[in-house]
Amino acid sequence: MQRENNRSLYQQCFQIIEKGVSPEVRREIAYLFHYEMARSYYNQGNYLMAKKYFALALNEQPNNVELSAILVNSLGLSLRNERNLSAAADTLLAYRKRFPILEENTNFSAMLANAYAACFGDAFEKGKLSEGETFLKKFEELVASQPQISFESELIGRAYSEAASFYFNKGQKTKARALIEKGLEFSPDNRELRVRKQMIR
Repeated sequence: MQRENNRSLYQQCFQIIEKGVSPEVRREIAYLFHYEMARSYYNQGNYLMAKKYFALALNEQPNNVELSAILVNSLGLSLRNERNLSAAADTLLAYRKRFPILEENTNFSAMLANAYAACFGDAFEKGKLSEGETFLKKFEELVASQPQISFESELIGRAYSEAASFYFNKGQKTKARALIEKGLEFSPDNRELRVRKQMIR
């Protein structure tokens, strides 16, 4: 069955076997079924469906660290082409609420931090002050609570540059300079931020 990757057969077997067994046995069977379904979709590059079934498997074993790591990887792959940045952040938050174990995963936290950075950069670029400040605050609070997480340097540079440009254009040079300095704390060698620093003096 594994070699043929027959998901329909997985489903039929699960429905037959789960009948008449104890709740504990049913949970174990459900875990195996959902895991195999997820693995099948993952190997075919269907990360949306893989994410769904890995999550269902994690429902059965919510403290499974290895499974949570696989789910995080599937989440990242399923969201890589998401253009609605706010929706991507909301998706990650929904999964974190559903599975508290994800808060212990550094890669998940990094993914959420990068999503926040992308959101506040995009918001400031579009002149959405309230939204930009909200996501900026969420980003910095998350980073402060988990300083070990890593960032995408170019993303951080763009986000803080957009925020600084917004305030600079409003005549708030002190605020703009502070944002550039803050961005450089996270990404010291970022070229875009260094150029902005020279421009905003």
